[in-house]
Amino acid sequence: MFKVGEKYKIYRSGAIELKDKKWVKAVVEHIPEHERFVRFRLHFTTCFGEHTSYIESFTMNELVKMAAGQSCKRGIREAMPLEKMILVEYADMKEEIKDLRKRIQKLESEIGRLESSIVTDSVSCGKKGKKSLGTVKVSGVPDGLISRKRKALNARRKLLEEREAKLLELMNEAEEYINSIEKSELRMMFEFYYIDDLTWYQVAIQMNRAFPKRKIKYTEDNCRMRHNRFLDEIEKDLKKI
Repeated sequence: MFKVGEKYKIYRSGAIELKDKKWVKAVVEHIPEHERFVRFRLHFTTCFGEHTSYIESFTMNELVKMAAGQSCKRGIREAMPLEKMILVEYADMKEEIKDLRKRIQKLESEIGRLESSIVTDSVSCGKKGKKSLGTVKVSGVPDGLISRKRKALNARRKLLEEREAKLLELMNEAEEYINSIEKSELRMMFEFYYIDDLTWYQVAIQMNRAFPKRKIKYTEDNCRMRHNRFLDEIEKDLKKI
C-alpha cells in the first residue's frame, strides 16, 4: 500500500508543459479512509525552467495500470519507486559524464593540432602598371576554425560542470538509499557497483575478500542476479497495490 510521504517518479508521455517531458517526481500527499484513490503532489520543471508543482489524484485501478506499465486515459505509462530511479539515473549520469569527458579530450587534441599546424598561402603583391609585383607566401593558423572549436570546448566544459554537480547530488541520494538496505551483504554489493564504479567481476572479487570463509564463492553472475532480484522485488511490491 502507498503511504503518505512516499516518493515515486511517474512517466508523463504527453505533458507538453514539462521541460524533459518524461519523469516527474511524485510525493504521496493524502490517502482517504476509503482508500479508493491516492492524492499526489507532482513536482516538475517547466519548459521555461521554472520549478513548480500541482496536485493530482489517481484511482487504485489507475495506479495498478501504472505499475504494470500499461497506458491509461491520463497519459501516464508507468510508475517506478523513486529509490530505484535514483540508481538508474545515477548510473546513466556516470556514463554520460564519461562520454562527455571523451568528447572534451578529443576537442582539446584537435585544437592542439590546429594551433601547432602552419597553413601557407600565396598572396599577390599587386601590379605596377601591367607588370606583376609577384607574390608572397603568408603562413599562419586557421583562426576561424580554432575559434569555433574553442567555443564548442567551453560549452562542453560548462556542461560537464553542471553534470558533475548533478552527479554529486545523485550520488548522495544513492548512498542514502543503499545505506537503507537491511542486508549488509547487499549493501556492500550495491556500494561496490554504484559508488565505487566496479564491474560485476570486480564486485565478486571484493565480496570474496570480505567473506573468505563463504562456502559458495561470489561470481560475476550471482552478484548481478542478487542485485537484479532485489530491484525486481521493488517492482513486485508496487504491483501488489
